[in-house]
Amino acid sequence: MTNLCKRSATAACVVCSSLAFTVFADDKPASSGEEEMKLMDESRDGRITSAEHAAGARQLFLKMDTDHDGIVTEGEMQIAQKTMLTKPSKTKPAAEKIKVIDTNQDGSLSAEEHADGARRMFMAMDADGDGQLTVAEVQAGHDKMLRE
Repeated sequence: MTNLCKRSATAACVVCSSLAFTVFADDKPASSGEEEMKLMDESRDGRITSAEHAAGARQLFLKMDTDHDGIVTEGEMQIAQKTMLTKPSKTKPAAEKIKVIDTNQDGSLSAEEHADGARRMFMAMDADGDGQLTVAEVQAGHDKMLRE
């Protein structure tokens, strides 16, 4: 993977992952890789598959898209950051997150742009390349995002 691809994948992690695991389980924010695993691991096998991750990202998009127009705006993402994150102060501003994966550069995210960002996030966190995320990989991905 080239340095540009690695940076793009890491940036996609920043966009999607800061909210991705917080939309499940009665709207209570997740606080650790282990908690996030419980929320997204539908098969309860201790691993998050790409399909489980994609389903979680789709749920996140639908939750953020409060006016149900198929687009997540900066305002919608700001509301999501304030209401769904455990520690909103540790995240990048919504406009910065959107810019990272906004391929048509219109200042908002379509479902397709968000799904593509989630795919890149999954690939970046899948350290061993086995197509599944462990608790350690999820935690490492989040820890890395907090450092950048």
